Amino acid sequence: MSHILDGKPVWYILSSEGWNGGAIVKHGTTFHVSRRKDPYATSNPYKVAYKRVFVLSQGSLDRLGIHLYALDSIHFPSWLNKKGLAGTHCKLGGGNEFYIHPDPVALAHAFFADIGIVVTEEIDDDEQFPINGDVSTKVLLKEDKAREQIIKSRE
Repeated sequence: MSHILDGKPVWYILSSEGWNGGAIVKHGTTFHVSRRKDPYATSNPYKVAYKRVFVLSQGSLDRLGIHLYALDSIHFPSWLNKKGLAGTHCKLGGGNEFYIHPDPVALAHAFFADIGIVVTEEIDDDEQFPINGDVSTKVLLKEDKAREQIIKSRE
């Protein structure tokens, strides 16, 4: 199932039973769902699970002039600040896409609704996203570099 979503704009929420007892979750964006899970699963001693995957409408992103990779690093933190929820966001290990919230799925729903992003599909079954045994780190590094360039261009 996960490889079918590769190439589509995706916002994901990962949870882990080991991150502060599961209270800390990670959000992110990717065009490579099947490859994005593996690095967290191999570098983290705890089980990593997709809590929810939102397939976003590329048309709504284009209409709003939002690059996918800017969602998690620029737009979401800004939205949290405007809503008075900056306390839910925390910086861990050099990344700013971790946060603490009792219902991260509801938080994501509110975010998409407020900024006008259309979700075309929503999936929450971790079994549909097996770890890809043949992970290309070049693809992920290219994606991460694009995200970093967007962040730097906004600073």
